[in-house]
Amino acid sequence: MVYEYNDFLYIHDYGKARLYKANQLLFKGNAWSGILMFLQQTNNAPEVREMFKNQLEQREKPREKQSKKPSEVTKVDTTPTPTPPPKPKKQKAKSIWDDDRRMTK
Repeated sequence: MVYEYNDFLYIHDYGKARLYKANQLLFKGNAWSGILMFLQQTNNAPEVREMFKNQLEQREKPREKQSKKPSEVTKVDTTPTPTPPPKPKKQKAKSIWDDDRRMTK
């Protein structure tokens, strides 16, 4: 897809983008980053926002769902949790060579 605005040219090609201003390359890379740069370079022009209305709406939906009102935020329990008792250490299994009775004759 090719988008034009004033002397800007934005080419969106399979997830990759190129942004030109007066036939000079400004950006080449990720399509979403290219859209953001296009908006930034055109000072967030309403015509450009309209071109990418669908993409911008898709990106902004999760942000709206994640933001919660202060009343909806759950309170964190700040009471200290008791520390569990230390676990008993495992004793090393004795071999027949560790037996003191065999050593004495």
